[in-house]
Amino acid sequence: GYKVCQIMTVDLLKAPLKKRQVAICDEGAAGDEEKLILVVTNAPNVIAGKRSVVATEGAVVESGGEEVIIKRTQVGGVMSNGMMCDSKMLGWSGGGAGVAVTIPDTFPLGSAPPPQMPRGDGK
Repeated sequence: GYKVCQIMTVDLLKAPLKKRQVAICDEGAAGDEEKLILVVTNAPNVIAGKRSVVATEGAVVESGGEEVIIKRTQVGGVMSNGMMCDSKMLGWSGGGAGVAVTIPDTFPLGSAPPPQMPRGDGK
């Protein structure tokens, strides 16, 4: 499904890939590095310490007008276990395609994302 997560680390993958490997945690991984979820993304705005939304293995997302089931996939030699979500994937108005959503810290890790884009004041 879709989960609020915290971005723990961001590492650039080797050229020519312009992708980032992101280690994220949800409610079950906080403080346990072995439970971090690794995701490879094109999103240019992933920043360690920020909260976002991840579509985990088995989630259904819309991409290019088609429904796609998220699977573990190798990208540039690195296993990706989900997909960082942009606002369109979540059905929100506003936000850019391919830009990972940012969630205020008021939303608990592992919870479902809010039904609409949160305001900057955390509501």
